[in-house]
Amino acid sequence: MTDKIESSFSTGTLPSYKNPPVNEVVCGLRFDTPDKLRIPHIGFLWDKFRADYPIIQHAPPIASAKGEILVDQATGMPLPRVWFINRSDDQLIQFQCDRFYFLHDPLIDDLSHSGICNLKQNEELIAELILETVREFYSARN
Repeated sequence: MTDKIESSFSTGTLPSYKNPPVNEVVCGLRFDTPDKLRIPHIGFLWDKFRADYPIIQHAPPIASAKGEILVDQATGMPLPRVWFINRSDDQLIQFQCDRFYFLHDPLIDDLSHSGICNLKQNEELIAELILETVREFYSARN
């Protein structure tokens, strides 16, 4: 198997597997928490991709790199982390005020080269929607 991977790097092509050795695929990014971000803004964000991710759930917040849970400065309440889930339950967007992660369950879907490309395109579209929303929060503080 090592030879196949090494040769794929030298040719510039990705390996393809019938049964990929992957449990899930996660793409994401972290950013500074916008000062003006409030819980209702998460609903505005969800409106941008609700048609494809109609299920929403709360999840425990993820601590920062320093081990701190983000809190609202006005109330002292923890800022929420939410999951937006697609209908087929194989893709999940995790959003917290300082990060987002896009998760994909490859056991349900295709992780061939074309499947990975489609996954990357979905993640890029979602990232752009989230970044657009975060930019709105940053511009609102000025």
